[in-house]
Amino acid sequence: MEVPSPARQIPALSALGLFALTWVVTPANVYMYTHGAQMVGLTPGDQPIPVEFHLIRGLLQVVLLSILWSYSSAAREEAAEAR
Repeated sequence: MEVPSPARQIPALSALGLFALTWVVTPANVYMYTHGAQMVGLTPGDQPIPVEFHLIRGLLQVVLLSILWSYSSAAREEAAEAR
């Protein structure tokens, strides 16, 4: 069964949408790291979250952005070849 051309672009657009959403919240995460945001109230007993957590989250965010971008690029190329 042949998949319609617009439907083949959905995975690429979905990955691109998640990339954009992640990119938009990145400045907030950088601010939290550079200003030592503690996020009190998210842990039992109101223990502050270590600043190193923000660094780890930032690194994971870079990995996520690279995965989403490469998936989106590959899916767009695949959809273009199928035309």
